[in-house]
Amino acid sequence: QAEDGIRDVERSRGLGDVYKRQLLYKLGDFSKAIDVLSSIAESDSLISIASFFKGRAHQEIGSFQIAEVELLRSRILNKKFPGCYVGMGFDLIEKNQLDSAEVLFSSQLDVSDILEPEIFAGLANISRLKNDREKAISLYKKSLVYDPGYMKNNFNLGILLLEEMQYQPAILFLSKSMKFDRSRRNYHFYLGQAYYYMRKWDSALSEFLKIDENIWGREDKIVWVPKTYYLKSLMTREEGNFHDATNYFRRAKEWNPDAYSWMSEALKDLGQIYENETNYTNALSYYSKFIRLNPNDADSMLKLGILYFQNGDIDAAKTAFINASHFKETMSQSKYWLEQIKPAEE
Repeated sequence: QAEDGIRDVERSRGLGDVYKRQLLYKLGDFSKAIDVLSSIAESDSLISIASFFKGRAHQEIGSFQIAEVELLRSRILNKKFPGCYVGMGFDLIEKNQLDSAEVLFSSQLDVSDILEPEIFAGLANISRLKNDREKAISLYKKSLVYDPGYMKNNFNLGILLLEEMQYQPAILFLSKSMKFDRSRRNYHFYLGQAYYYMRKWDSALSEFLKIDENIWGREDKIVWVPKTYYLKSLMTREEGNFHDATNYFRRAKEWNPDAYSWMSEALKDLGQIYENETNYTNALSYYSKFIRLNPNDADSMLKLGILYFQNGDIDAAKTAFINASHFKETMSQSKYWLEQIKPAEE
C-alpha cells in the first residue's frame, strides 16, 4: 500500500528523482529515506536538497548531531536553499525555544515551495505545544495543501481533530495516514476512540481489538474493550434485548474482571457523549449514575449541576452545586453558579 502511495504522488506531481526519494521521508520510513537520499549525486543543488531531508530524517529518529552535519552540508552546497534554517527551526523546537523557532520558520515562508510543507508543519508543532489547537489545525491543513502525502501531518491533524471532538474528519485523516504511513503508530487506539465517541460501538470495538499487544501492550485494550462491551450491553438492554445485553456484559468481565473500573468510566463517557450532542436529558441520566458510583468526583458533581441548570431543574442544580462547593477544586465555580441560581429562584 505504501508503494501505491508513492506511485500516486509521483504521478500527480511529476516529481524528479530527488523528490521521489524524499517521499520515503514523508511516509515515515526515515532509515530507508536516509539510504536512498545518500545516492543522489546529480548536482550540488540536488545534493543540497537531499542533505536537508536526510537531516530532517535524522532529527526524527533522534540523531541530532548527524542531522546538524547534514543540514550544514545542505547550506554549504547551495547557499540560496534555506533548508538549513528550517532544520534549525526544528532543532529549536526540540530545545523548547518555541518563540525563536516560530520567528525562524516565519522568516522562511514563501522562499521555497519544497520547504513550505516543513515550515507549516513546524509552525503547527509550535502552536500545538502552546496548546493553541485551533491554530495548529489550520497550519497542518496548510502543510497538507502543499503536500497531501505528508503522513505525519495527516496523523497529527487527525489527533488534534479527535481532541477537538471533530470525529468524522479525524477518522478521515487518521485512516489515510494509517494506509500509507510506514511509522509504527497506535492507529487502532485513536480510530477506536473516534468511533466510540460517535456511538459507533461495533466499529470502535473492531479497532480496539486490532491493537497490537506486542507493540503497544495490553493496557489500552483492557480499558477500552470492556468499556465498549459495557456500553453495547447498556444500549441493547435499553432496547429490551436482555440476552445480548448479558452476553456483552459477560465479555466485558472476561476482558477485565474489575467491573468497577470500566463501568464507572463508561457511564462518565456516555454522559459526555450525550452532552456533546446537546442531549442533556440523557447526559443527566448517565452523569447521575456515574455520581452514584463516584460521589467524591468534584468536577462531575459540578458538571451535573450545570446540566440540571441548563435543563431548568433549579432545585436539583442547587443541590449539586452545594455538594460541589464542599470540594476545594470546585468551590469557587460552585459559588458562581449558586449566585446565578438566586435570580431564577425569585
